[in-house]
Amino acid sequence: MRKIERNNEFNREEDLTIEELRQCPEFDSLSEERLLQFIEFLKTYSFLVYQVHRKINNCENENDTTIDFNKNNNNIKLAA
Repeated sequence: MRKIERNNEFNREEDLTIEELRQCPEFDSLSEERLLQFIEFLKTYSFLVYQVHRKINNCENENDTTIDFNKNNNNIKLAA
């Protein structure tokens, strides 16, 4: 899968769109219904990861929720 370069890609405030997914050849052949399901899955998964991070790190306010991937001292292995 190729990376699509975008400015501020981690600071999104809008949902991923079907058109954005279709830019990747891996998603081009999927139906609109499947793409919507995939987008919902990503939203749910992202929310779950965010909540787990907050719980593990005892984050009380929104400013404490930054995940530092360069400092991996919380026994979470990075997949990539």
